[in-house]
Amino acid sequence: MVCVMKCSRSALLLRASAASLFSLLTACSLPHAAFPGTDGQAQATDATDTPSADDHVDVLRTDAEDAPDATDVQDRDESSDADVLVDAADGADADDAGSAADVPFVMDVPSDMPSDMPSDVPNDVPSDVPSDMPSDVPSDMPNDVPSDVPSDVPSDSPSRYRLGSPVVFAWTPDGPGASAVLTRRCPANSIVVGANVDLARLGTTTLDGYQLLCAAFSNNGTLGMVTTLPAAGGGSSDRMPRCNTGAVAVLGSIRAGAVIDDVLSDCETLSSLLAAMPVSMVANAIRFTGQMGGSSRTVRCALGSVLVGMDAYEEVFETYPRIGGLRPVCAPIERY
Repeated sequence: MVCVMKCSRSALLLRASAASLFSLLTACSLPHAAFPGTDGQAQATDATDTPSADDHVDVLRTDAEDAPDATDVQDRDESSDADVLVDAADGADADDAGSAADVPFVMDVPSDMPSDMPSDVPNDVPSDVPSDMPSDVPSDMPNDVPSDVPSDVPSDSPSRYRLGSPVVFAWTPDGPGASAVLTRRCPANSIVVGANVDLARLGTTTLDGYQLLCAAFSNNGTLGMVTTLPAAGGGSSDRMPRCNTGAVAVLGSIRAGAVIDDVLSDCETLSSLLAAMPVSMVANAIRFTGQMGGSSRTVRCALGSVLVGMDAYEEVFETYPRIGGLRPVCAPIERY
């Protein structure tokens, strides 16, 4: 319907334009030579087809009747403009498309863009960054050093040594009964390194008395001055067993019957004791009497410990006082 209306309006416009043009040509009386053709044809046409004044009036009248009024022209112009806009929106032909492609595209860059934008943005940014990173990192991380840090961590300073609490053995072969106890202990931080032995009668198989020899033990792990303790029983020095230099007594066994017959002691090297060796390193062994009477009873200081004393009591045997029993005392070597 729209197309038919457009065509009708276009025909009316063409007719009005043709009528106006014909009236103009007639009024100006254009010469016949302006129209092509033979002379006879032109003359016949001029004689028969030339319109009169009345004809001009009729033509103008007809043109006026057929011409659209101002309202129709305005409506037709507005419709034509709308149609042109619709046609332009629907698309353009190939020539128009080519012309549009030649027009340069200008980007509307904002004027407030920063001038220090980085141009070397890396293109290898990982795309697999986890999105579940913990955001609740504790802010109260402990800053207090634990109080149970061991204080005995070895330093560059030399080690220091001392004797620990003494360990008192039981009596061998039995207790003193009503007899007085002869307590014989080395001074503080001293170790037994030998003895002086009293034999009441040569050739007897019993121990009549003894004196212990104690060497001072310094905290640097060396032995010092030797001290002789008071005699327990007889005070002569019939025998003088000694540990080798650098060794200390750790005891071993006691032979006894009715009374004490003999004391046998191993002497262990002090260096092995300081190094806390897992086995005893015996330098030599000593015997008080060297007699074989009675029976042997093993009496030895614990590993890492040394002999620091030996108590006794006297008992009369065969009309002479003898050592009736012994009570050894040992102490561990400690490092601090």
